[in-house]
Amino acid sequence: MSQLAHVTIGDVRGGQGLFAVLELVRDRATREPLAPWPQQHLAIRELLRKAVREGVSFAARGNLLLIAPPLVIREDELTDALALLDRLLGELTVAVGGTRS
Repeated sequence: MSQLAHVTIGDVRGGQGLFAVLELVRDRATREPLAPWPQQHLAIRELLRKAVREGVSFAARGNLLLIAPPLVIREDELTDALALLDRLLGELTVAVGGTRS
């Protein structure tokens, strides 16, 4: 998944090792947040609920989605979790009225 795959990804921080933070925005050009800090947009809460139902736990603070898998994760588990995140970010983009680029 590249940063440009979803227009709701305004910034990717970290990315060294297994830890990264995705800043989710309404408009990438202006970096307008999905919700004012520290509020969390309903679509982010729904993304988190759907992920847990599929056995993957992501964390979020406001508009920031934290990716911090356990260091003992297997490569196939990480691949599956990232594919799930890709799908859920696509759904989030649609939910907030964006378009997938």
